Amino acid sequence: MQDFFVGLILYWNYIGVFLAGFFSTVLPVPLPSPTFILAFFAGKILNPLFVAFAGGFGAAIGECIGYYTGALGKHFLVKKYPERLREIEERFERYRAELIIFIFAATPLPFDVVGVFSGSIGYPFHKFFFANLFGKLVKYGILAYAGFYGLSWISELFSS
Repeated sequence: MQDFFVGLILYWNYIGVFLAGFFSTVLPVPLPSPTFILAFFAGKILNPLFVAFAGGFGAAIGECIGYYTGALGKHFLVKKYPERLREIEERFERYRAELIIFIFAATPLPFDVVGVFSGSIGYPFHKFFFANLFGKLVKYGILAYAGFYGLSWISELFSS
């Protein structure tokens, strides 16, 4: 499997990391995402800072589809669950929506729900996008630098 990811990274470089980040958020992928493994290996082969930016931007742009799906379905949800939606929206704002978006984006928590919900309540897109982007940059940065610093250590551990 390691050879597959190395070959993919060597052939596509940062564009491959960007596309992997994008498609990992658009397509339903079981956790942990193969993109995590790709970013980990890419951090060892390529510049980990650029890997973080390529994967983070790709994933953040992909999450916009969930946001717009929620925005398009807003009228259905408001008709069917007006009180419940208003209650959840108040909690979302009270507990710092940007922080919630950032935490879900930076961790392996299921972010799709947050994206769809943000769109359905009409949360400002620019606030959603930047909180999402910063979270994805942190996630991909951690993965890339873990690969950069840890891959040789892990390889030595398993080769003994």
